Amino acid sequence: MRHRGLVIQKMCAKQELFYVFSIFIILLGVLHNASASQALFFARLDPDKPDQCIFEDEVHKVGQVQIKGECGLIDCSRDCTCAITGCGTASAVPPCYTVEDKSKPYPDCCAQPVCPEENALR
Repeated sequence: MRHRGLVIQKMCAKQELFYVFSIFIILLGVLHNASASQALFFARLDPDKPDQCIFEDEVHKVGQVQIKGECGLIDCSRDCTCAITGCGTASAVPPCYTVEDKSKPYPDCCAQPVCPEENALR
């Protein structure tokens, strides 16, 4: 029983360190006006399939995978710490506008500003 408690303590310490590091990276991105958004969550390992993690009854493969129907990636590690990366905000001043193409892989699917020819940005 003592061994199990030690393993849980090590796992919690590892997750806590990852959490602090993740907050630092997110703050660094915000301070540098990052063009992407990121969310982190902890899933649990699927006992029947060690290459998959489960979060809120959704199964995620370990590794980086394009999110179906969305413009983003989900990246789950072997310890089932997962990060979802998506597009940041895009804006344009009229007569320019933004266009996104969800048929393309991330980050090419993110909204991009488009301007009519006479107002093209140089």
